[in-house]
Amino acid sequence: MFFTLLIPYIIDENSALLLKISDDVLTLSQIESGNLIFSHVEFDIDRFFREFKADVNAAKNPDVNLMIESFDERKTVDLDPSMLNRIITTLLNYVASFTQKRIVIINYKIKDNGLYVSVSDPSFAIKKERQKYLFERFENFDRSSKYIPGIGLPVCKAILANDNGKIGVESEPETGTTFWFWVPCKIGDLA
Repeated sequence: MFFTLLIPYIIDENSALLLKISDDVLTLSQIESGNLIFSHVEFDIDRFFREFKADVNAAKNPDVNLMIESFDERKTVDLDPSMLNRIITTLLNYVASFTQKRIVIINYKIKDNGLYVSVSDPSFAIKKERQKYLFERFENFDRSSKYIPGIGLPVCKAILANDNGKIGVESEPETGTTFWFWVPCKIGDLA
């Protein structure tokens, strides 16, 4: 009886995963063919992150506490908000899969004529020899884990590179793991 109840859940989970992989492959194809279109608009970055946190809190695992920190710059940025959301969500999902203390911190600030965002967790570290593979297609951090990044992190790298941005990771046992990215953009002041 219990197994019968799990079948719809397993089908839903696997269907969602298949859809995500298909979307990632399509995005990579668009990037590689030069057909990925960014819809840049000017928006309030503080509001974007408030809404992002509200959406995540409504849908995420209640065991993960998401904290968002900023320098309250009260600025607008000219970026594609859907691509920004996609990159941050991918990084958040990756970090949340390995968290041990259940605290994930997103920090954002205006830096060097662009937007700098980091997603951090002090509770786990990635070995140096594995870090170089994180943004390569179909590489795993830990084959025994439940999370297989596949092409999610490489898609983030490709999206950012297409918009002249950068992405990286810093990880040490003493400080934990921080994924970061920076993307150049026009910056304005809120009226």
